[in-house]
Amino acid sequence: MHRGDACPDGTPGFPNGTTNGAKWYPLVGGMQDYNYIWGNCVEITLELSCCKYPLRQELPSYWTQNKKSLLVYIAQVHRGVRGLIMDTSGNLVSRATLKVKGRDVTFKSSKRGEYWRLLLPGTYTLGGFDFLCQ
Repeated sequence: MHRGDACPDGTPGFPNGTTNGAKWYPLVGGMQDYNYIWGNCVEITLELSCCKYPLRQELPSYWTQNKKSLLVYIAQVHRGVRGLIMDTSGNLVSRATLKVKGRDVTFKSSKRGEYWRLLLPGTYTLGGFDFLCQ
């Protein structure tokens, strides 16, 4: 798939090794939508092959072929902004609502007062404070 080749079933190729999943097969109201809006997390579907149900013995080769890329992807969790919400007494605040200025979607801190938001490099405002993501 990373070469952009079409699948044997005639499905169009993948320019630059990527595809818009909605063009490959439509899915409305899936877990990606739900988790981003309501769960404060990003969910993806990795398509590693044209075959939807590879044989069990083929799975180790998919890991070997994609290990480096997957580990680099996992490291992206450190992009954006993250921290703790505390009240004036230093107590953690659970379920505090936050919003990045200029974005439509709000998000909440966890039950332990933690918050995080993946953001591309740039300057943002969160809770009246400006910060830079690199």
